Amino acid sequence: MLWLGRPPYLRWVAAVAVVAAAAAMDLRGRREVPVPYAATTIERGDPIAPRVVVWRPAAVGSVPVPEDLDGAVAAVRIERGDPIVASVVSRDRPIPEGWWSVPVALGPGATKGDAVRLVLVDGDRIVPGVVVEEGEADVLTAASVGSVAVPEVDATDVAVAAAEGRLVVLVAP
Repeated sequence: MLWLGRPPYLRWVAAVAVVAAAAAMDLRGRREVPVPYAATTIERGDPIAPRVVVWRPAAVGSVPVPEDLDGAVAAVRIERGDPIVASVVSRDRPIPEGWWSVPVALGPGATKGDAVRLVLVDGDRIVPGVVVEEGEADVLTAASVGSVAVPEVDATDVAVAAAEGRLVVLVAP
């Protein structure tokens, strides 16, 4: 006696609701936002300038778009035609090619990205550097322990001088 049973009204209502929602989503259309793509190959550390970016539409949420490209640099090599997503963009200055990061005692006023001069006291040498990490303040001294990038040829001498306390870091005012 199946033909005398109650009809499945709730299933019909659910099916109509699913079809109506699908139709509404289809008729609404696809929302798009402009997404930056590399117009040319961008090397690691190169600034992301307007001349190397082409904007193309993409569906909302399909590509994690960086908030702002002003002052941004490529954190990795970006091939031509690749989207410029948040994970390949950096605001920090990367360590220059061929340079090494060395832990040193930094005085007050040294911030990330600052150009510094490292003076090796006994050797009477001056080595250029860039602050990579400001580091944590040491409670026993006025200096904080951070990292400075130096050219590869000077990295060993700077590391030895820092370990022996024969290094002075000069920070421009």
